[in-house]
Amino acid sequence: MKEKEQEEWLERLVPHQEYHPNGQLLRKGFVHLMTPDWDPEDDRDWYWAGPHEEYYPDGQLFRRGTYKAWWEWFDLYDEFWDGLYEEYSPNGELVARGVYKVRRYENIRAKDHNPDEGIWAAREEKCGEWFEYGETVTYPPCPDTEN
Repeated sequence: MKEKEQEEWLERLVPHQEYHPNGQLLRKGFVHLMTPDWDPEDDRDWYWAGPHEEYYPDGQLFRRGTYKAWWEWFDLYDEFWDGLYEEYSPNGELVARGVYKVRRYENIRAKDHNPDEGIWAAREEKCGEWFEYGETVTYPPCPDTEN
C-alpha cells in the first residue's frame, strides 16, 4: 500500500462498540469505513479490521484477536481472524490460544461452474502450536509471508 493510500485508509479506521440487549458490551474493536458518511446500523458501510474483542452477556471476555478483511476485485469478500487468537469459557478459563493466518486459494468448485474464470477465495487456517481445551495441538507451520 502506498503511503498516501495508507494514510487515507487509516483516516477511516475508527473505534466501534456493540452491546447485548441487557446493555453489556458485546464486542469492541475497530471498523474501517467504506464511505465517509457511514451508518453504523448498515454493515455494508463498514467492516471489522484490526484488534477485536467479544464478550458474553455477563461481561466476561469470550474471545479476542485481530480481524483482517479480504478483498477480491474491489468487493469485500469477508472478514477473517488473522494473528494471535484467544478464546475463553463463560467462567473465564482459557480454552483456546493460537495463531490464525488468512490463506488465499483457488475456489475449484466455482471454477467448475465457470471454467473460463478462476475464482479466488480466502479462509482462515490455524497454524503452529495451539492450546485447545487442555491439550496442545500442532498444525502446519505459520507462513512467514502473506500470499
